[in-house]
Amino acid sequence: MNRMYRTQGVGGESLESLKNKLYRAMDVPKETFLNIPLVTIVGNDELVIENYKAVLDYKEDFIKINTKIGIVKITGKKITIKHIRKDEISVTGVIRNIEYV
Repeated sequence: MNRMYRTQGVGGESLESLKNKLYRAMDVPKETFLNIPLVTIVGNDELVIENYKAVLDYKEDFIKINTKIGIVKITGKKITIKHIRKDEISVTGVIRNIEYV
């Protein structure tokens, strides 16, 4: 069964534009309302990503994590997954670089 969904709001605005206006009006954190990643860095040895989708690749010197807005690549030494939950991942090690690829 194929379903058609409306991709534009009132006046031709995109749904993303309407969502942005709505989250600002509701005073809700952007990452919560739009389900975009929130990256928290603690020093150079811990990084937490909330609202991630999946771990794509993982080695001792890097990890690639998929998010709604792209892939986050973390490089360094002794990279380890400290914990992994449905909506949050914590990575430890000597973090040298963080980039969207």
